[in-house]
Amino acid sequence: MPTALTKLPCGIIHTEEFAAHLQDLHGTKGALHRHDVLALDYIRCASGPQKGSAWWQTAWVPKTQAPATYRVRIGGVEVFIHRQSQRGLKGRCLHYDGAQVVIKE
Repeated sequence: MPTALTKLPCGIIHTEEFAAHLQDLHGTKGALHRHDVLALDYIRCASGPQKGSAWWQTAWVPKTQAPATYRVRIGGVEVFIHRQSQRGLKGRCLHYDGAQVVIKE
């Protein structure tokens, strides 16, 4: 069960467990990506045969390609979330259940 929820200015909600997961990810791989920022991508199909399906991924992108306007702090980690991903995640809760990221409505 999530312990506490935090709502970002862009409308995305996350749990402490999700923030800790990003902190762990940043701690283990961040040294290899000193000039990069962690990026979160989210895609949800609105139509067609895969309507309702969603995909989630993290990647490292150069800070020069990640406008500050779309960067947020989740826990202690600066994260770039593209405008479309912010719209798709608005009002949804990002949680880490110990094995995978779960997006709850």
